[in-house]
Amino acid sequence: MAIVLGKLTKVEDLRTVWKHEASDFTRWLSESENMALLSETIGLDITIVQVEDNVGDFNVDIYAIDETSGKRIIIENQLEKLTMTILEKLSLMLQARMLIILFGS
Repeated sequence: MAIVLGKLTKVEDLRTVWKHEASDFTRWLSESENMALLSETIGLDITIVQVEDNVGDFNVDIYAIDETSGKRIIIENQLEKLTMTILEKLSLMLQARMLIILFGS
């Protein structure tokens, strides 16, 4: 059986690939093959519950569950620099047991 390997390519400006975080990147990430790749990469069995929706009082990019542990997961995307405002928001959202932050820069 032949093993096919892809090549990682550095993207300097994430906005050249994904113009809008919610409608482009989050939707792309939530596609089954991309979520499966993320799950495999970080060693979790992620099942998406909600995409770009409210969880309690907060809007989250992806709300999911780790099927193995039953722990709730919030996946927050940030195509720009990660700021303290975003970290403060995320700390308030920690009704989840796991937090995955994907960000540029």
